Amino acid sequence: MAVDFSKGMTRKAPKSQGRMSYSDAKQKSLDNLDKAIDAVHKHIKKFGALPTGNQMPAGLVKAGAEGEPCIGWRIANKPVHFNQESKDAYYPCSDWEADLRALAKEIAAGKHEDVLVEAYERKTKEPTEGMREKREARNAAKQRGEANFTWNGNTYSVKTGRKV
Repeated sequence: MAVDFSKGMTRKAPKSQGRMSYSDAKQKSLDNLDKAIDAVHKHIKKFGALPTGNQMPAGLVKAGAEGEPCIGWRIANKPVHFNQESKDAYYPCSDWEADLRALAKEIAAGKHEDVLVEAYERKTKEPTEGMREKREARNAAKQRGEANFTWNGNTYSVKTGRKV
């Protein structure tokens, strides 16, 4: 056999280029619109309904409590709260695709800048103490070369971090 087992493949971690600028984040959110709409169409084709909860493939469209379509917007992976009093992330609409495209046109035209900037600058939540403990347990299991680890009475995969 012509394989050299003395050397393993080395992986290079991508170098962080720092935080994306507001204008870049805004443009990226607009550029991802068609991809997000395609993801929702695929979900509807596969499941016969709009995504809900953890099924949200795009994060811009979901079914509301009554099954009505709701849309939202994200910038820098943070939800935009167009209503600052309620802090809702999704808003009922009649035609989700047309309304989402209309919202994108408004954002591209410079409307809603105040709420977009607020979402962009919003601090991300720190992990809870429980999540830190789970990460430590997962890392310890990785160091030991184990496939699974137990935390808080549940067994998780070291590879994915999800329940087994």
